[in-house]
Amino acid sequence: SRENLLAIEPHAAPLVGSPDAPHVLTLLFDYKCPHCQQLHFMLDEVIRRYDGKLAFVLCPTPLNTRCNPYVPRDVDEFADSCELAKVALAVWVAKREAFPAFNRWMFSMESGDRWQPRSLNAAKAKAIELIGAAKFDAASADSWIGQYLQTCIRIYGNTVQDNTAVPKLVFGSHWVIPKPNDADDLILILQDSLGVPKP
Repeated sequence: SRENLLAIEPHAAPLVGSPDAPHVLTLLFDYKCPHCQQLHFMLDEVIRRYDGKLAFVLCPTPLNTRCNPYVPRDVDEFADSCELAKVALAVWVAKREAFPAFNRWMFSMESGDRWQPRSLNAAKAKAIELIGAAKFDAASADSWIGQYLQTCIRIYGNTVQDNTAVPKLVFGSHWVIPKPNDADDLILILQDSLGVPKP
C-alpha cells in the first residue's frame, strides 16, 4: 500500500513517546548504525517540543540479508543486526517498561568520544540483567518477534527504491533519511520532508 506505509498499531509496538499522540512516526533503524545512534538521542527533545503530540514507533530494520531480503549485500558491520533486533524485541515482549532502558543502553556511549555498537553477547547479558534469564528465554521464543520484524522489514522494503540506508523516518505515505545536527534540525525535516504539522 503506497498510501500509508505505516501498518503498526502504536499500542502494540515499542515506541518513544505516547501511543496516544496524534502524530506517530515510524523510525526504521539498525542497532549497529552510527547515524541511528545520533538520531535516537534527539527523539526525547523533539517529543518535548511537541508537548507529547508526537511519538516514534521503533522499528528495528537489520541491514543483514539473513532476515532482510531488501539489503543488497552483507557487510561485516551488520553481521549481528538480526540477532540484536531480536534481543531488543524479546526485552519488549518480556517487560515493556524495561525496553526504554535497554534501547537507551544499546545506543549509549561507554567511554571515549566515539560510539561503539554493543556486541551480541553484551546485549544478551544486559537483557538478562533487566528481565531475568527465564523471562528472556521465554520471550525469545515468542512468535510476535518474527512477525514484528517482518512488518518493519516490509515497511523498509516499501521505502528502498534506490536508497537502502537507515535511519529512515516514515509518516503516512512519506519517508525521509534524516541527517539532522540537532533537534531543531530534525523538527524542520519532519515538517518540510514529511509534512508533520508544527508543534
